[in-house]
Amino acid sequence: MAHHPDPDCVLVLVSPDGALRLLVTRAEGDFSIGFEGYAWHTHGDLLVKGEETQEEAVGNFIQEILLGKWLIVIERKGGSIQDICIDYPPGSPLYSDPADDPYREADESVEERRWIS
Repeated sequence: MAHHPDPDCVLVLVSPDGALRLLVTRAEGDFSIGFEGYAWHTHGDLLVKGEETQEEAVGNFIQEILLGKWLIVIERKGGSIQDICIDYPPGSPLYSDPADDPYREADESVEERRWIS
């Protein structure tokens, strides 16, 4: 686990290849999970299922990311990374192949990967 200068940051995870840094922050009782330096993020309260606490939901989500159950999508424009987000894995009824986006421009691309590549 790495250190982060943000005092609200409670967890920093670095992918085995060093390419990704997943941050978990907590401010005013709300958890936020996202990739360092990019806009996409989600909140702990959105992850809660049934009787789970936010802490349990966040822990389960992170565990699933680390085990490769969630797809990580890296969006590039002109070769530069624009955003990194989590998406439903192929085979899920909610999965939509990001490469099939009809609005994607010629200099835009997506890469799909798992935490462990």
